[in-house]
Amino acid sequence: MSEELDVMALEQRLGQGPSLWLCVSKELLAWCQAYPEDVLLDQLVQLITAGRPIASPNIMALAGALNPGATVERIAARFAHATTQEQEHQELINCLHWLLCLRRHCGVQIGAAASSALFAALEQPATSKRWWLLSIMGYFGDPQLFDTALPYIHDRDSELQVEALPTLIRLDAERSVSLIADMLPDADETARWAICETLTECPTLSAVPLLIEVLRRDPSPHVRVAAAFALGVAGDPRALPVLADAAVVDRDIDYGGHTVAFTAARGIVCIQLQRLQRAVRDHNRNAFEGLWTAESIGQMRAAEAWGELQRDGVLQHIAPVSYFVGGDVATYFEALKPRFVMRAVCTQEGTATERNVTFQRIGDAWLIDAIECCGVRPEKDAE
Repeated sequence: MSEELDVMALEQRLGQGPSLWLCVSKELLAWCQAYPEDVLLDQLVQLITAGRPIASPNIMALAGALNPGATVERIAARFAHATTQEQEHQELINCLHWLLCLRRHCGVQIGAAASSALFAALEQPATSKRWWLLSIMGYFGDPQLFDTALPYIHDRDSELQVEALPTLIRLDAERSVSLIADMLPDADETARWAICETLTECPTLSAVPLLIEVLRRDPSPHVRVAAAFALGVAGDPRALPVLADAAVVDRDIDYGGHTVAFTAARGIVCIQLQRLQRAVRDHNRNAFEGLWTAESIGQMRAAEAWGELQRDGVLQHIAPVSYFVGGDVATYFEALKPRFVMRAVCTQEGTATERNVTFQRIGDAWLIDAIECCGVRPEKDAE
């Protein structure tokens, strides 16, 4: 085993070929076995913090395959000791970015040593370092950190105040609801939007009444769009009336060019699909037929769909097909039309069935008029 790592050969192997996001080749792992693990990890962390955009996914994948926990410890140490001088600011951001990526993609639990090193930096006066640290704290996956982050909603730095509440929501959404209720009336637009956006990422039924009021009364269309989206993800039928109203009358546009009306219509469809999933899973025929048009029930289309969905096994998940790689899974373009067809993937016991779902607007309700099978394939092929 060689103690001296061939850095140029490592960079060449990481920089060529396709991205290794999901796996690392046996050939690369065999090549790495010629070097001590700690030497390899030290070099990988140097490459990570140097910000190499072409090879970065491969660096992360290889570090995760070798020893993700040790990689996190090294990144945390680099972050904790980094200064806040301008020339080191990008290194700081890269450290935090990769720490978060390893947490998400490799399922790494951030250990006590790394946590202690990171939290010690919260006592430092540097705003940028404290902000970035607070922003990733919510991804640590430890609700016990809630009390650690809680004081920062009253920090002297307004940027930290804005970041604190989304972090608290990620740590414990249920416990954060009362804080949201207290802070929303006095929060600025950025903070209100951040709250709604984070509730999309971490939905909780307890927040639905607050989101309903935001969609109904907030003066900013940017915030109302985020609230409408969060309500759709939450899947609570209590939101249907306010979403239906917004879909008809609220034509304001957010900073990204999305209308409140269109987002509200998408939210309604999301809720209806979740209700469909629950009805099939719970074998609730009455709830199932309540989602369909009277015509579809009379012509037995609902009954046929019920039989097919029950026959195929337990409906574990149903979601709209995304038309963009890495895009929003709730992508459909015609949700405001009186009648529109969207494609959804129904996951059932190892298979994923693509079905065209026809929705029809009747009054202020979006009801299902038909579900037609397009094809069956192994579940892994539909992801």
